[in-house]
Amino acid sequence: MSTTDSSLVIETLNGDREAFGRLVEKYERRIFNLAFRICGDYEDAMDVTQTVFVKAFDRLGTFDPSRKFFSWLYKMGVNESLNQVKRQSRIVHVEFDLPSHAPGPEQQIIQEESISLVQTALKRLGEDQRVVIILRHFVDLSYRQIGEVLGIQEKTVKSRLYSARQRMKEILTGAG
Repeated sequence: MSTTDSSLVIETLNGDREAFGRLVEKYERRIFNLAFRICGDYEDAMDVTQTVFVKAFDRLGTFDPSRKFFSWLYKMGVNESLNQVKRQSRIVHVEFDLPSHAPGPEQQIIQEESISLVQTALKRLGEDQRVVIILRHFVDLSYRQIGEVLGIQEKTVKSRLYSARQRMKEILTGAG
């Protein structure tokens, strides 16, 4: 039983559907989380996740084994999520994990206001900037991984991220 992505892709292409099932198990939660962060809606994220894996299965023969499967799949996830947002004319809503200890009422109000301010700021960013912020700060990808997913150079990722952070700062401080 193979465990590397490349070997699972090869096994799938050779007719082993269980191998693709192992790829789905490995990446399903990560693709869902990515889609949820971008779409902001549970049902949309579920739809995107399912669509990504159907497309991945259909297009597996076009996968370049010299590249990382993870990046190929994530790129599909980003593109499909953005398409879903456009189709639904919805805006990104970012959910934050609450700390393990329950905040007091005053702290909870402050936290909710902060979340709302960040969501509003994200809504005002352009698509390119919003995606790099989400991939870096909410999906926790490295600059290199973001570049692979978006098909851009690492220095472009850094530049977009810098611009996005500056724009977020302007928005959050009331200058934008």
